[in-house]
Amino acid sequence: MKIVLASLFFLLCCGLPFLLSSKKTEPIQPKEETTKIAKDEFSFKDDLKYNIDTLFQNAYDRDKFAGAAVSIVYRDSVIYTNYFGTRSSESKKLINKETVFRIGSLSKGFSGILAGMLVKEGYIEWDTKLTECMPNFQLSNEKYAQQITFSHLLSHSAGFPYHSFTNLVEDGLSLESIMGEFKKLKNIDLPGTTYSYQNAAFSINGLMVEKETGESYTDLMRKKIFEPLNMRNTSYSYEDFISGSNYAFPQHLKTSGWQNDPINKKYYNAVPAGGINTSIGDMTKWMKLLLGNYPELITQNTINEVFTPIVDTKVNHKYYKYWSNFDHSYYGRGWRILTFSSNSGTNTDTLIHHGGQVNGFRSEIAIHPKEKFGICVLFNSSSELTKTCIPYILEQSRANLIIKDKIKLDN
Repeated sequence: MKIVLASLFFLLCCGLPFLLSSKKTEPIQPKEETTKIAKDEFSFKDDLKYNIDTLFQNAYDRDKFAGAAVSIVYRDSVIYTNYFGTRSSESKKLINKETVFRIGSLSKGFSGILAGMLVKEGYIEWDTKLTECMPNFQLSNEKYAQQITFSHLLSHSAGFPYHSFTNLVEDGLSLESIMGEFKKLKNIDLPGTTYSYQNAAFSINGLMVEKETGESYTDLMRKKIFEPLNMRNTSYSYEDFISGSNYAFPQHLKTSGWQNDPINKKYYNAVPAGGINTSIGDMTKWMKLLLGNYPELITQNTINEVFTPIVDTKVNHKYYKYWSNFDHSYYGRGWRILTFSSNSGTNTDTLIHHGGQVNGFRSEIAIHPKEKFGICVLFNSSSELTKTCIPYILEQSRANLIIKDKIKLDN
């Protein structure tokens, strides 16, 4: 009886279709014609898969993206993963678990976690001054230059104008060369007071790490994160990206269909800000770490420090301001921290999030620390789904697992 009541409650509240059936579905693959997914092919336990598959399959059929890979982690388990579309418009080969994408600014989250590890190990402090590591660093206002810390760089709160010298990053200049240009720069505010998104300045945190540890940033990333997590498809160079056989091409839509774009070298000179390549399979391992499943690699206290709000972003145009019950946005150390109000307005909910965009690739990641969800979506084209997929997937995951957990307890 309790099971029936729980199922009816789920139907009324969430409107998720389900029918009891023993039939199993084949993985959804892209077809030339629109694929219709029959509801009677799914049993109750398949509702989560059905709803997320339907969202992405319908969008793919309407040419809303070229290809995508999706994964959901709950606690220490992968509860959903699927792939849609092609990694190349020419070969028509399908995306799979090992297909490598460029993830752009999701790289900043790796920088934040690596920084937390190094702070924990005593190599550097959050309040270590930039000029202590790099005495030659200059701004037009030397007083401001002396106040900038490691944490300011990681939280986009050093007081620099928006996207300072991002153009030079995209032109391929080395970080060392770009640093020499900062002496021409005038701060817009005192360090630590104003949020202003950066790529060049953010990447300087990697130079500070190298000075304090005596090791290269990429070697540290490999030894402390990629190798321990067995992230075999993850790298940080153009050469690494194109050396394999299973990587996605960025694509754009023409009247004749999707067409490959060339893979460029932008942001490989600024790995901390946007230079990581990876697969959805490796991102599931990354999300498990972020959910606290590897205390031997990183403590929960250190993860919490990285996820701590540092500066108010004062949202005025970001897409998540349209997410249900969105309340506020902050930036931590390589991560955005979003707060949501309950329907009653008495409680708040927190979501850790970041989006990425580079060379025609789009990516989204979200971590719900309290409920232990991790969600990642990788695209090899632009897509309207980047604005809505995270809250939709989180809502569906919550709804299904609440019912499943209830049934498990009742049985």
